[in-house]
Amino acid sequence: MEELNIEWMHYDKEGETCIRCNSTGDNIKAALEVVSTDDAYKNIKINYKETILEASEMPDSNTVIINGQKLEDILNAKASENYCHSCSCLKGSGTNCRTIELNDESYESLPKEMILEAIDRSIASSHHPDKKF
Repeated sequence: MEELNIEWMHYDKEGETCIRCNSTGDNIKAALEVVSTDDAYKNIKINYKETILEASEMPDSNTVIINGQKLEDILNAKASENYCHSCSCLKGSGTNCRTIELNDESYESLPKEMILEAIDRSIASSHHPDKKF
């Protein structure tokens, strides 16, 4: 059985996370629901890990790692950042959060479809390691 290892890293303060990270978390769970119920993924064991970050680790917040690779690397996207009001309120000072730039769009939270695309590419590359997806 093939394994799918997904790690979601995000800032958390006393059980609260920012609106962006919360949305990404919901979308990861929705993507994993697809993977766990769709016959196309029936031979895949899902290992999901949530890593809670401290305020000092904010630049890594809202990072998704699939089978050891960052989502943006799998999708040939670019990580960037912009001001996040929600994290600023949680942290108590002005804070920037990660964004992902893909196909001329900037995403503050990661959509389910983007996560599924990265999962599919990660699985495909494990079957064809010499092919660039």
